[in-house]
Amino acid sequence: MLAWYWKLITRVLHVGSFIAEIEQGIGKIACESSPLRIEVKSIHIGETHIGLNLTPNTDLVSLHDQLFYALQSLVTDVYHDRPGSDYHPHMTVFYGLSENELNRAKRLVQDLEDLSSFTLTEVSLVGRMGSAETGQWKTIQSFPLGEQA
Repeated sequence: MLAWYWKLITRVLHVGSFIAEIEQGIGKIACESSPLRIEVKSIHIGETHIGLNLTPNTDLVSLHDQLFYALQSLVTDVYHDRPGSDYHPHMTVFYGLSENELNRAKRLVQDLEDLSSFTLTEVSLVGRMGSAETGQWKTIQSFPLGEQA
C-alpha cells in the first residue's frame, strides 16, 4: 500500500507567522487521539482531482471537529467542511492534474477499487508552496496519533 493511505491531510492556507502555534495545536490533538479505522465509501474523480469519499464515524468526526476548533482562529481556510453533521470526510489523492495526468491517475486508482478500509495512524499539516493557483502542495509536518511528541 502507498504511504498516503496512512495520512489524513489537514489542509491549511495562508498560515503566515502562526505555523508554530498550528503545529502545537495539531500535535496536542494528535497525541491525545488514537489510530482509527477509516471506511472508504467511494472514489471521486473530478475535472482536475481524484479523491476518496470516506464514511463518517464518531471518531473521525470528533478528530475533524477538534482540529477545526483548535485551528479556526489561526488560519483563514480550514477545509471547507464545518464541524458536526455538515462534515463531508474525504481524502484528496491527486490534485491539480492536467488532462493527461488525470488519465494516468485514473489507471493508478483502479487498484483502489478493492480498498474498503484502512487505519489512520497520523495527521499531516500540508501547505501550498508558491502561489495560491500554481503552488505545489507539500507536507510541512506529520503527527502520529497517540504518540507523545
